[in-house]
Amino acid sequence: LVKDLGGEELYINGSLDTSIEVVRDRVLSFATTHSCMMGGQKIVVIDECEKMTHAQDALKVVLEQTESNCRFIFCTNNLQKIIDPLHSRCKLVSFNYGADMTRDIMLQYFKRLQKILENEGYEVTKEDKGVLAEFIQQFFPDFRKMINELQGYLQSGGKIDLGLLRAGDNTQTVDIIGFMKKMEFNKLRKLCAEVDGDMFYRHFY
Repeated sequence: LVKDLGGEELYINGSLDTSIEVVRDRVLSFATTHSCMMGGQKIVVIDECEKMTHAQDALKVVLEQTESNCRFIFCTNNLQKIIDPLHSRCKLVSFNYGADMTRDIMLQYFKRLQKILENEGYEVTKEDKGVLAEFIQQFFPDFRKMINELQGYLQSGGKIDLGLLRAGDNTQTVDIIGFMKKMEFNKLRKLCAEVDGDMFYRHFY
């Protein structure tokens, strides 16, 4: 997008640069100076913006101050952790997979996981393949989480069986239900700020 717009880019990794100082110093300084490119637009790209929990309010102010000179692109995997004032100032572009593309990606994930297992010395049987396919559906599209969950389960002595699917159950879901039953709302609120929404609803259902 930046290239197509002929813009000058500032890239911020929100998982590393989370402080308000980053917004006030780097972002504001970049956004308020005129572009050195003829007719080019200043564009700030903030990846994993949801990690900048304390800096989002400061970003809201910067957006207002620099709207004539700069554009912002916020990337996130967790829209619920982006504050409403940023939502209202942005156009949402959601990258959703169609059914055909989902099947193709799942097949690629399956082949890749099978290759990883073979490289690590695990023999994948016909029964294992069925469990692996269900495991992929459970965590799709988060491939990193698939690898981490699979690695953790096998290193703890597990095998590629139905236990792998149960290991994916999030204990946070059980805790949330427990706090709701006991009406312990302070604990519930704190836990809900940390829980992965997609995984919670999958387990809850």
